[in-house]
Amino acid sequence: MRGIGMLMIRKSSETMKTGALVSVVGEQDKKNQVSFDAKKLMIGDLLNKSGERLYVIPSFQRPYCWSKEQVEQLVQDLLDFYDLQQGNDGVCEYSLGTVVCEQTDSCFSILDGQQRLTTLDLFLNYLYKEFNKDQEEEVRLISCYQYLLGYEEKFQGPLPCHKMQEQVVKEVIEKHFSENSKKVVGNKIPWKEIDACVRNKVYITRVILPLGRKKCG
Repeated sequence: MRGIGMLMIRKSSETMKTGALVSVVGEQDKKNQVSFDAKKLMIGDLLNKSGERLYVIPSFQRPYCWSKEQVEQLVQDLLDFYDLQQGNDGVCEYSLGTVVCEQTDSCFSILDGQQRLTTLDLFLNYLYKEFNKDQEEEVRLISCYQYLLGYEEKFQGPLPCHKMQEQVVKEVIEKHFSENSKKVVGNKIPWKEIDACVRNKVYITRVILPLGRKKCG
């Protein structure tokens, strides 16, 4: 209370002197304000589709480095959410938080959120291979990791090779359904249903910052 009181007294004694300055600073702050676009998007809306901007991890980003515990937590959360959907008439949704991007003419360059999205990319890639064993092409969440050697200026590229994280994804899925055998129909894990749940019920909030760059990479 003492600090607040002192602040109020000082403000009242200097109002006439600083009023004009406050007005000028206020106008300058308005000019310096940067507007940004925030939009809720289901994971299915982010997946690489023909004719749409691609999502890339820019070359200046650090490599994918999530620990075993972090991967386990996200994958388990997604599987628990899938279980919840089965008994809740599919009415709820799951948020993966905010992803910050820079938009260019060619792509969305991901500035924050790449560790979560890379883990999700690995997870979806694993699911896809299980229920589309005969398919050569796949729909990717992130089209290129430009920090990989030789892909600095490209918009299409491979997933980063991280055997540990991929193995964790596999182990968490197998453990989850071995401990919940009633959820396995005909001794088969519902790969396609999990994939559909993630695409249609999991979302991110995409924030686009107008940084003024014209090219990705």
